[in-house]
Order: sequence, then C-alpha cells, then structure tokens
Amino acid sequence: MFASFNRPDWWGGAVNMGNHMRQLALLCACSLAACGDGDAARRSVDRDQKIFAAQDRVKAELSDPASAEFSDVDVKGVRTVCGRVNSRNGFGGMSGAQRFVVTRDKVFLEEQEESVVPGSFPGFWQQVCA
Repeated sequence: MFASFNRPDWWGGAVNMGNHMRQLALLCACSLAACGDGDAARRSVDRDQKIFAAQDRVKAELSDPASAEFSDVDVKGVRTVCGRVNSRNGFGGMSGAQRFVVTRDKVFLEEQEESVVPGSFPGFWQQVCA
C-alpha cells in the first residue's frame, strides 16, 4: 500500500503518506455519510478504523514494518480482524504472505504461532476467520 512511501516536507521533515491516505479515506467515508444512509456510513467508517488499527498492530510485530503489504483484510465479528501480510524479512527479501488475526488483546501471526505450536494456526484461522 501507500504506507511505506515518505516524501520530504516543505520544511525539511518527512511526512508519512500512509497517514495522509488514511485521513483521506476516513474523510471520504465521512463525506459519504452525509449523502446517504447514516448508519451504513458509520458502520463503514467503524470498519475502516478497525482495519487501520489492526494493520498498525500487525506492523508493530514485523521486523520491517514499513514494507508491510496487506491483502484480504476483513473484520470478523465485533473485535476481530483477519487478513494476510507480506513484509521484508531479516535478509531484505519479501517473506511471502502470512495470515494474521488481531483480537482486542493479541496479534496472532501465522509464522510466530507455528513456531510455538506447529500445526495449530490453520484450525484457529478456520474457526475465527472463515
């Protein structure tokens, strides 16, 4: 996504374009709320906020957060976000997409969970995200 792109600021600092894109997405969603069904628009904004927050929490677990590329991200239930993330590993190459689950209390990354209890993540994913 755009979260890894930084451009220089006019005053010499760096502006994270990912934050601007998020703000723009939320602004667009809020603008749409004025045009139609208010409840549907609020649900859409709430969903987007949950996804953005979950992506930030997943990035915090990665060795190269700026390289994170998310796909198939969706909100499940009230407080769970599931999806896939690809990022650079310690050698600088892309690690390949791994599944993740973010709950209110914890971030579950497929590679981390499989290293602790091999074979446990697919069943967990199926139960929570399918």
